[in-house]
Amino acid sequence: MRTNKSISRLSFRPTGSAGFGLVEVMIAAAMISIIALGIGTLIDDMMKAQKKTNTSAAIGAIRARIIAAVQNGETWTASTADATRNPNMGCMRPGVLKCNGATPYPLSLKNAAGDEIYYGEMANHGFTYDGVPCKDYPNNACVFRWNLTWTGICPGTPPSTDCRSPAVTVNGVLEYSPGALTLPGGFNTASYKIEIRRGTSAIRSDPVTLSYVMSNANGENTCLDGAPNWRTRKLNRWWLDPGGNLLNKGTGQNLDGSKEDRVELRAGTYNCRIQSPAFKNGGNRLRLVSTSGSTVSVQSAPATAAMNGGSAVLLIETTLILDTDTTFQIEQRCDYNPDHPLATQSVDCTAAGSTCSNTPAWSLGVPVKDDLGGYGSVTYTTVACTRTS
Repeated sequence: MRTNKSISRLSFRPTGSAGFGLVEVMIAAAMISIIALGIGTLIDDMMKAQKKTNTSAAIGAIRARIIAAVQNGETWTASTADATRNPNMGCMRPGVLKCNGATPYPLSLKNAAGDEIYYGEMANHGFTYDGVPCKDYPNNACVFRWNLTWTGICPGTPPSTDCRSPAVTVNGVLEYSPGALTLPGGFNTASYKIEIRRGTSAIRSDPVTLSYVMSNANGENTCLDGAPNWRTRKLNRWWLDPGGNLLNKGTGQNLDGSKEDRVELRAGTYNCRIQSPAFKNGGNRLRLVSTSGSTVSVQSAPATAAMNGGSAVLLIETTLILDTDTTFQIEQRCDYNPDHPLATQSVDCTAAGSTCSNTPAWSLGVPVKDDLGGYGSVTYTTVACTRTS
């Protein structure tokens, strides 16, 4: 009996033990769960932030490739030649088609080998978060695409509605359709916008140079002969034209005899510099006007060649965007007055020892002898253009 009594007095938690009760265990378990949840959330946020960084780098690299493809001559030529993907680019291919100005069209890009870079006209083409091309936009994996377009800008004020060889603007707005993974803090698509301006065809640099070379000291007469007081400056020689852009060339370095005193250029974009001299004829102005093809009229700033012995050089610097082959003339007008006291002396410029001072025939330039003591290489008007597209 004593033994049974001693057993009944036994306790599951002996006096002085350091064990945990049920409540303590439950509290500890709850705290561990909270900590684990916090760590899990932190890790998830860190993974999303890393994913956003990786995505930004991938999309930035794609944007850079698209820009490079637009600016590269070979890829641009391959893309414009693709009538299936870019059917509205007829004005950039051989033929007589024109581009509709100010109308945006979807743009697709190929490399020089004909491989797809990006097909902007395909609404389901896009990219994954890792920048891999996909063809089922939008879904949980295919989340990005560019709305890539090109727009032709024809010359004129206001611009023409259609033309050949327009300037081209390329625009791309990044579209983002979040899939299963939502990037923290959102995703600023505006940072990846594409805006590029370029010429119609591959960038080129074809020089065209021509001028008027004097063969004697008689000058070009006054700049007020005839009406409406604009005098056509002479042109008779060409010097550079490796791209075959000058159409009025004759034999040797001469201009075509029936097409002298003019510039005939093929369709394209040209940066031009034109200059002509003036002598003792007061106020002057130079202009470039088209007589066929694209309508162009550009004037220089005014310049003064004092009638008591002053000279001036008139200058025009301009960009010509020609949608058709175009013929130009260079014209000059001045305040020269044949009745002015300083313009009444008549002198034979070819006479020995003649200084030809105050001679009316000199109002369109000053004959200065060349290195050989003659006038075989003295130039008056010069035209220097570079075709860029």
